[in-house]
Amino acid sequence: MYGQKKKLNDGKIDKIEFKEYDNDPKLVLKEIKEILSLLKENNGNFSLFNDSIPISASCVLIKYYGG
Repeated sequence: MYGQKKKLNDGKIDKIEFKEYDNDPKLVLKEIKEILSLLKENNGNFSLFNDSIPISASCVLIKYYGG
């Protein structure tokens, strides 16, 4: 599920478009909040593979969708 967010981060940097998020950038913000909540639960495996997603996705939101 959150692998898509990782792809979004990498894809936007490489100019790949994700229509799901282009049509609703707030969806990314909602999913960032979900990831942060899961990271707070301190699940080792989840943290290991997903801890960089919130900051990367936030940067993509600011760069491509910021007003």
